[in-house]
Order: sequence, then structure tokens, then C-alpha cells
Amino acid sequence: KTEFQSNEFLVHFNPEKPIIVATDASSYGVGAVLSHVEPDGTERVIQYASQTLTETQKKYTQIDKEAYGIIFAIKKFHQYLFGNTFTLYTDHRPLTQILSPTKSLPFYTAMRMQHYALFLQGFNYTIKYKNTNNHGNADGLSRLPSRADTSNYDVIDIFQIDTIETLPITAQKLAEESRKDLGISKLITSLQVQKNIPKDERWNIEQNEFSIQQGVLMRGHRAVIPKQLRKSILDELHEGHFGMAKMKGLARGICWWPGIDADIENTAKKCVSCNLVRNNPKQVEKHIWEPADQPFHRVHADFAGPFMGKYFFILVDSYSKYPFTYVVNDITAKTTIKVCREIFAAFGLPKVFVTDNGSTFHSREFQNFLKQNGVSSKFTAPYNPSTNGQAERFVQTLKKSLLSTRCTNNEIDQNVQKILMKYRIMPHNVTQVSPSKLMFGRQIRSRLDSFLPDKEQDHVVNFEKECVEFQRGDRVQCRIYVGKNKWTFGKISKRTGRLHYEITLDNGKICRRHINQMMKCHRNVPVQSDVELDHFDYVNPESDSNESIQPRQENLQEPEHVTQNVRP
Repeated sequence: KTEFQSNEFLVHFNPEKPIIVATDASSYGVGAVLSHVEPDGTERVIQYASQTLTETQKKYTQIDKEAYGIIFAIKKFHQYLFGNTFTLYTDHRPLTQILSPTKSLPFYTAMRMQHYALFLQGFNYTIKYKNTNNHGNADGLSRLPSRADTSNYDVIDIFQIDTIETLPITAQKLAEESRKDLGISKLITSLQVQKNIPKDERWNIEQNEFSIQQGVLMRGHRAVIPKQLRKSILDELHEGHFGMAKMKGLARGICWWPGIDADIENTAKKCVSCNLVRNNPKQVEKHIWEPADQPFHRVHADFAGPFMGKYFFILVDSYSKYPFTYVVNDITAKTTIKVCREIFAAFGLPKVFVTDNGSTFHSREFQNFLKQNGVSSKFTAPYNPSTNGQAERFVQTLKKSLLSTRCTNNEIDQNVQKILMKYRIMPHNVTQVSPSKLMFGRQIRSRLDSFLPDKEQDHVVNFEKECVEFQRGDRVQCRIYVGKNKWTFGKISKRTGRLHYEITLDNGKICRRHINQMMKCHRNVPVQSDVELDHFDYVNPESDSNESIQPRQENLQEPEHVTQNVRP
């Protein structure tokens, strides 16, 4: 046991050290040894491997067995060898010529050997001969191979994860992790014996706000999350890639821990996917509809796409902001009527149906469908899509979320349903209540409710808009109009006008932007150096940028800061 525990047997893999692979084959097995060459010239083993030959392989010629031993070793140690330079050692001299990476194959080489040589072309190696008397490590393994047939197994397969989604956190899991958390477990013990707890141990929160339910520490109706599970909860809150305001609104009704708001803000701000698909700053409201007095009084519909190879039919209830999204193959009137029938059958007929001036909605077939069901049709003014802003806004939200999540292996339909689920349970910026609450009079259940021991309680969240100030040296992201990304990152270098700034990008280039084309970003957002700009985007250092952008109004004094209200 002492010998096995020492470092004389195996060492950890280090890609900086020379790598050697020794292989050998007997009449019934193959063996391989992966080793490092230490600075003093000694060889230290990383991993041993052996395998019993199948009945068919036992009939190979000896040179084919020796070659198969090399292929077996390369496949077995693939995760260590691929992309690295290594040395192969064999005691079969002909293979040093046949499988040499610097020499061509003999013209009459057998087909099996050609396949082996073709496979080895994907690796960077040199092959050398070693006398059998000095090749005992691999030779011994080939004569004492593993009796189990492991040809269908690989080390990597053990760590392969086949499930698409992880299981939600349950109340039992939360209670178990709470017992392991030093601060929470100490607080639970003190509460159980009704002991007065010092303020610093209860995070300066009044003691009567805490309670214990099924082994879970509660602050009011919210579960206190231990440190081990906070990352999982933050990932769950950020699924769908919604903003920090919606994440906070959802979290405040079900969970709490010290500094939760700061953790949510950092999670949202550090997400590169979210930053790269952010929209322009909010513009002035151009059209205000009369407020609806009940669900499905007025609905707004629109099509999105083709986007990611699909079309999307969008319908939003004006009263509750409850969205519907259907992935469709075309935008014909027949398909639109079919989708509307499904929605109307489940939620009833709306009084007013608002759309843009698309040919589908103007078609006689669709207009007859609305008339037959007693639905009034209204169209937006031509070239003024903001009139149908509720549907247009959700189209932007859907596209942004899909762009942020398309790196996953899920299908588009599954991603759309995840986005809809999160959007429907998050408080809306206008109503400050979740769409499902206004639509059904209750909050629909989600995965986040799994760790609450008792029934959830309604909550209303007040949102405050942040006021951003732009100063020299501020880390910002500015709008770009070429390439695959909508935004790039840089720092404010100087102010060139009342509403204009000069920005030094991460790649060293300098561009000039209006305040509506830039936003503050988190200081830890990674540097993006591969940005593409139009040739006219670059600032000419010899030109006076102040002359081209001076404000037209007279007697205006430039403020020290320009403030901009942005949505969280």
C-alpha cells in the first residue's frame, strides 16, 4: 500500500514535458505505456494499458499485430496525445520505415497497414526502434493482457453526459446543502434552541424574520440559499438570457442570500452573449394605445423571420403582455388561421386584432376568418411599425434570446418554449406584474418553485431606472454596423460634442459615436479585438471632429456629464 501511495508508480500528465509511448504485441495481446521524460532523463509512467486480441486479430501476421498495438495505444491515450508532439517506441524495426511520418508508404503495402498509416497522419509524432531487452514495460503488458474485452469502452465515455437538462433543486437538496453551509447551519441550530443570535451571524437581519421549514432556513417566505447552490440558482434565473431587472423580480419572490442583487447584476453584466445582442437605448414612445381592461380585449400579432431558417408567428395580449410564439414553415393565410384557431380555442376570441400591413393579414381569407368570429381588425400606418409596438418588441426579445441560446444543442422549438416559460413568469416592465399573473390570476409554476417547501406567495416589484453617466475612461459598448455582432467594446477617450464621444476600441481603432449608439458595460467584459468597421467609421486624426457636430442651438452650455436613462 505504501508503494502504491508513493509517486514512484504514476505521475500527473504535463504537456510541457516530453511524451513517449511504448507499444508491443504478443500472439494473444497488446500492451502500451504512456510516460514522461524527466529532466534527469528518467521515464515516469502516466498510464498503463493492455488488451486481449480477438480471435480474428490473433490470426494477424506479427507485423500487423505490432501495428495494431500502436493504433490501440494512440486511441487509448488520445486525450493526451492529440495536438501534442510525442515519440513512439516499438521493438519491430520494419514499422519504423512503414509508419514513419517523414517517409512514403511502400507501393505494395497491405490495405490494413495503409489504413493504420492514414489514421496516424492526424498526429505529430516520431517513431523509433527499441531493442526488446530494453522494452520490458510494454512487452510485459502484452503477455499479461486484460482478460476483459474493453474494446467498446473508453475513458472519455465515462464522463459523457447524455442528459440535456439537469434536475431542478428540490427542498430536500436545499436542506442537505444548508446543513453543510457553516453560516446557515449555525443559524438553524440557534433558532432551534431559541437562542439569541448576534447581528453579524444573521447578516444584520432581524431574528424574527427567520424561520425553519422542513430543514430549510427561510427569511419570510423566501428560502435562504447556501453558497454551494447559488451558482445553480443564478444560472436558472438567467436561463433565457433576460435582463437583471426581470431576474431580480423573479428572485425576490422565492429566494434570498446576502448580496443576491449584486450577484444577479454581475451574472447579467458579464454574459457576453447578452451584451453582444443588446438593443439600442430606448427611444421616445411614439404611439400609446388605449389601455385594455381585461385579457384578450386587444391582441397584437406579427411574423418574425426568416430567422435561423424558421418563421415565427407572434401574438401578444395587450392587457397582460402574455406572449404566444409558434414556429411555422410559411406565412400563408392558411397557416395563420390554423394557429389563431388554436389560440382562440384555448383563450377565447379577442375584440380587436392589431397587425401590420403584411399581405397575409390583408388577405381576403384571413379577413373573412376574423369577421366570421366577430373580431375587429386594425392595421398600423404604413412604414410605422411602432404602432404595433407590443408585437414588434417581443419579436426583438425573441430574436435576442434565441441568439444568446443557439450555442446549445437544443432544437429551436425547445428553446422557444424555454424563453416563453421564463418571459411569462417574470414581472413586466410596464405592468410590474408577470404576464401569467394578469392572464390567469396566478403565477404559473416553474422549476424555481421546486426548492420552496411551502406554497409561493405573490410579490410585486418596483423597478427603478438606472442613470448612466459617460465620462472619460468609462468602459462602454458602441454600436457597429458591419460583421456578425451588433456591438463592440472600448473606452471613452474624449468628448467631441454635446451628444458625441470619441471611443478607443479594444483593437486600438478610434471611432466617433452619438449617445444613442453607446451604452455603459461591465468593466470585466472580455476584450473583443476582432471587430470590423466600415472604412468611414475610423476617425481622421487630422480632422477637427468638434466642427462637424457642434449643436445648432445657440447659448447652450455643455454639461460635464450626459445622462441617459436605460432600462435595466
